[in-house]
Amino acid sequence: VKFSSAPAGVTTLNACDYLSREFSSRRQFFDDAPTEIISQSWKRLVINKEKHITRRGYTLCFLSKLQDSLRRRDVYVTGSNRWGDPRARLLQGADWQANRIKVYRSLGHPTDPQEAIKSLGHQLDSRYRQVAARLGENEAVELDVSGPKPRLTISPLA
Repeated sequence: VKFSSAPAGVTTLNACDYLSREFSSRRQFFDDAPTEIISQSWKRLVINKEKHITRRGYTLCFLSKLQDSLRRRDVYVTGSNRWGDPRARLLQGADWQANRIKVYRSLGHPTDPQEAIKSLGHQLDSRYRQVAARLGENEAVELDVSGPKPRLTISPLA
């Protein structure tokens, strides 16, 4: 399987390349492994008490990151219909220019980007003002400012 990536998937691809090079190695610790894929929640499972990156932990962390990256299409399988590059099927160049207006209209978007941004800005401002006006009377929302950082708590919907 040949993986490629969008810019957001480069770290995952680097970890994949690293693990493929280390596949036949018997090393139990990967202290030279790319660490960008290790999130805070994975650190305790990947890095042991002696501060070494464990082979098993790193491999599981990578597989989790690969699954997320495939789902988000940051990493894709070259030539695959299901897991391939989503940009490969987009209209480009002259085809895009010839069909751009039709695509915008079929999606219900304005053809002028400044108009679209202005409209979205008005919608965001309007929603923000609605939420801010109702915040004080909403019992499901609690703002606690007693600690060093403000804490927002929102009760789950029933």
